[in-house]
Amino acid sequence: MSNITYFARVLKHPGFILNKNFLLHPIASFYTSRKILQNNKSILDGIHELTGESLENLKQYLDDISKNIKLLNYLDAQFDTYYDYIGKSDLNNLKFSKENPAGRLNRQSQGNAGFFLYLLVRSFKPKIFVETGVSAGESSTFILQAMHDNNFGKLYSVDLPRATVEKGLTTIIPEDKSSGWLIPEFLKDRWELYLGKSEEILPKLFSKLQKIDIFFHDSLHTYDHMMFEYQTCWDYLNKDGILFSDDIVVMNGKGHSPLVDFADMQQKDIVVYNVLGGLRK
Repeated sequence: MSNITYFARVLKHPGFILNKNFLLHPIASFYTSRKILQNNKSILDGIHELTGESLENLKQYLDDISKNIKLLNYLDAQFDTYYDYIGKSDLNNLKFSKENPAGRLNRQSQGNAGFFLYLLVRSFKPKIFVETGVSAGESSTFILQAMHDNNFGKLYSVDLPRATVEKGLTTIIPEDKSSGWLIPEFLKDRWELYLGKSEEILPKLFSKLQKIDIFFHDSLHTYDHMMFEYQTCWDYLNKDGILFSDDIVVMNGKGHSPLVDFADMQQKDIVVYNVLGGLRK
């Protein structure tokens, strides 16, 4: 299994950090980059630090998902069909990422981040998990598979179909599909989907749920939107709950990462795995 880290990515592509943003705001950019690099962990060490689960148990959980050939083959087959659809479709008028049109989280270039989510849920055993950003539903599938294996927990997902996710790009959902189309039917008994803008849905959903155990951001990756979701979920997280986020390297043009800034505001340490990051309340 590939374990490409943010640090390795920086070494391979130094422009990831040493860019215009860094030159204009060197102190803030250096602080942010150092914070992310210093807290970058392996998949097992990251989950261990977040949840306190033993490395022995984490190795077993990783073995469980790595050997779940039925699920992994299913995901590969679904994505093969999906990429065939992309190749045959007239998408000239749509802006999308050709390298990752479905926002695929568990691809090797992401260090198999779906496994990270699976281990997080297996070890922390959340009763209530809220995520934003569904697209095909790959991350949701790994979360739900972990809940299925735990025989415990429920996932509440918020998604704005065909929304712009970053830099003008959209994820592509086939015309006959809807958000979460990838999720196997046998996992959907623990899943509840809300369609619309997270700014409108999250306050109402949190008010309904009262308390949650894990929040995962993977919707619109802009500094302001990410900070909004972090701040909105924080009061509803249980004591020792986990806030987790994709694309924590997003910056606001002044060298600031929303997760690094939010963790500093809460006086909390972060745990980083590739471009995923989180903190305990």
